[in-house]
Amino acid sequence: MVTLYSLLLGLFVLGLLAWDYLAFRKHGGRYFMLELLALGVALPFVVVPSLSQSIASAAGVGRGVDVLIYPLLLWLVRDSFVARQKRWIDNQRLTELVRTLSIKEADPGSRK
Repeated sequence: MVTLYSLLLGLFVLGLLAWDYLAFRKHGGRYFMLELLALGVALPFVVVPSLSQSIASAAGVGRGVDVLIYPLLLWLVRDSFVARQKRWIDNQRLTELVRTLSIKEADPGSRK
């Protein structure tokens, strides 16, 4: 059953997509496409919340929200680990760059 709240939430999702499209259309189109896919999949569940309950019942899960929360939680944990690894790699690269520049600046023969 569609409620006023679910309609407002659906409009909010569409507004977010429009805002992000305008803000990021020149940069990172691939990321916007991923966002469009994720929010596009979520939109029917936002507008018609009973849809997730139907899927949950068919899957043997107690609540409809659990069908959505469990995969999101797993994805966020994974994303956290991936982001941490990328930060560590970026820090290693930055350290190497600073080290190289420091050595170059310290060597009087390397200056013009």
